[in-house]
Amino acid sequence: MKIIPVLCALFFLLTASLYSQEYDETYIIARGCRNVEGNMELMNCFSKQVSNLFNRSKNKRLISELNPGINKFNLTFEVQYDKTIELTHLNSLNPSLKKEFERTLNKMKILEPAMQKGEAITVALHVPITIGTKATGVYGYHKMSQITDKNDYPGDEKIFPRIDISCINEEGKKDFKRSSDYLLNFLFNTINPDQIDSLLKPGMNLFEIKINYNQNDELTKITSLSSNEKLNTIFEENIAKVFQESEFLSPRKDDIAYAGELMFYVFYMKN
Repeated sequence: MKIIPVLCALFFLLTASLYSQEYDETYIIARGCRNVEGNMELMNCFSKQVSNLFNRSKNKRLISELNPGINKFNLTFEVQYDKTIELTHLNSLNPSLKKEFERTLNKMKILEPAMQKGEAITVALHVPITIGTKATGVYGYHKMSQITDKNDYPGDEKIFPRIDISCINEEGKKDFKRSSDYLLNFLFNTINPDQIDSLLKPGMNLFEIKINYNQNDELTKITSLSSNEKLNTIFEENIAKVFQESEFLSPRKDDIAYAGELMFYVFYMKN
């Protein structure tokens, strides 16, 4: 499997207000950023160093754990006050993959931790990463896949369920579209393409999965609508695993919750 260049965009969710230029707050200083001045400049430099880290990665064990095609990950890691790095969340249930991400992150050299009022502090960072590999056989097609919601709210305004994800904890960042992308990426990361290869037809394959929920924040039923019982079992079991890693909240308006259903439209390409 040949790796294609990594696309890495970073969004930082800090445990302290390190965006400011206050004299008593200093951002993390990583190797390559020693002579950079200003917290915003240090943050941009750190972002570049993380991006370069994954672009330069020759970790064959990491590459061997990736699915064909596009792989989208959401990492949360902490740069500790003692300059160590700890991966705290990865939207994949593959323990080997988590280990290889940890191995890659630990190659980063932290010269100085974040400082606040003269004391070293721990900073949490959220990093979405996209890695592409040569696609042969079956791979998830992210571009066309989507999640829709239909609920019992009678008003004209559109309201949506909320998916509380541990690595997306900044106010205003939990919109339905972003949560949908996260869940789809997690599902594609969880299903092994080799497991479904023989069950798909050549070309594009569309699958619909219906998820019913009640007004008590509970998923009541997951139903894959494929005509293949083996595929139905695979999708239903893996979607259940994905939701176990997050907290589902039914849509609300004026403190009243509503029941409804989510529809997963999942596309797979088989070459």
